[in-house]
Amino acid sequence: MPSSYFDNLPVELLQAIVCLLGSRELCMFRLSCKRIYESTRRHCARAFFQEQHTELSLTKLEKLRVISNDPELALPVHTLVVRVRPGTLLGEGLLWNRHSFGYLLPREGIQQWTDVLRRLVNCTTFNLICDGWSDKNEGLDHLAPTDAITVILNTITEAGIPVRGFLVDFKPANSAGANELDVRRINTPDLQEPGFITAWANLQALQLNFTMNSTMITDWVDSLVRHVNSLCKLTIQFDLWLEAEAIIERLSSIDAPSRLQELPLQSAAEINGERLSDLLCRYRDSIRVLNMQFILLSGLDGNRYFEC
Repeated sequence: MPSSYFDNLPVELLQAIVCLLGSRELCMFRLSCKRIYESTRRHCARAFFQEQHTELSLTKLEKLRVISNDPELALPVHTLVVRVRPGTLLGEGLLWNRHSFGYLLPREGIQQWTDVLRRLVNCTTFNLICDGWSDKNEGLDHLAPTDAITVILNTITEAGIPVRGFLVDFKPANSAGANELDVRRINTPDLQEPGFITAWANLQALQLNFTMNSTMITDWVDSLVRHVNSLCKLTIQFDLWLEAEAIIERLSSIDAPSRLQELPLQSAAEINGERLSDLLCRYRDSIRVLNMQFILLSGLDGNRYFEC
């Protein structure tokens, strides 16, 4: 078909056509003529820019800076994914400062990411994924997977991002144990700051998949849930350790609006049935889906479920 035919197509028809094309076909169609290239730019941005992946390096920061400075490209960005695979160099090319306790401070590298994400106004979902083993025995002279959590949480706080979804998945499929976070790299005190509480308040989906094996982790999980007013879905995989029961007890004591609708739980540990019953009673007016896998209940009084 001559390119002049494309030039005469109404914009509405062009938009209808591009909605039916796959990624490869869309790219080829856009190259057919200049008018189509320009008129389908917004659709292309929605198709290819909604989810951005990064390892927090200077190179990826510069790429996102270009996107953030172009409204047509920036507005479709909804999700930022930080995925760490074996051999991944996190934060390469940027300067990072640590507190004497081990966690990163909101300076230099974190501030640069904050400046960029502040302009990605619709980016409110953050997925932090580690495909390797725990970083708890690694040195503090470089960035490790748990550091990515602190970077993103600090960025959310500093930029005032009204976060909607947050995923921490350090448990690869078909694995058990040795999927811990490095508690040295977690900045728990900052979760009590007003800036974090305000940005975090409207979170709707929280997923936590990692080995929960310390009181500090229990406190951290408690803070993540306690400051949420609109949480609809809470997914927790406790892995092999016994903090599962302590976290269930903490969750059942939270005095917050009962809006939780979905509660998938997975653990290879034993959970006290009385504590789980307390949790379900806490959300009895809102919860619609309860999914439990590999949960061993103990100490359960059958009458408790009837009371809820």
